[in-house]
Amino acid sequence: MIHFSGISKQHGPQILFRDASFQILPGSRSGLVGPNGAGKTSIFRLIMGEEEFDAGEITKARNIVCGYFSQDVGASGGHISLRVNCTVRRADSGDGSGHV
Repeated sequence: MIHFSGISKQHGPQILFRDASFQILPGSRSGLVGPNGAGKTSIFRLIMGEEEFDAGEITKARNIVCGYFSQDVGASGGHISLRVNCTVRRADSGDGSGHV
């Protein structure tokens, strides 16, 4: 699970989010839609820890693994593609049985 609580983010004079909250539950699929400069990529960078937020809290499950393909305009004929994949890994009991 990824949980954003009261997140605020600003780039210079442009406010991207003010007191934004949402969560992404394990096994769910989520999409972000909005105009250029709305903060879609910033949300992914916040999840990955590549950007800092100005206020609020982001919590992720300890056993979550995230990865994403960065924006690449050149290889896509002018279209921007961004994909994030987060997986919650099951903890192993350590006895080789695969049980938690």
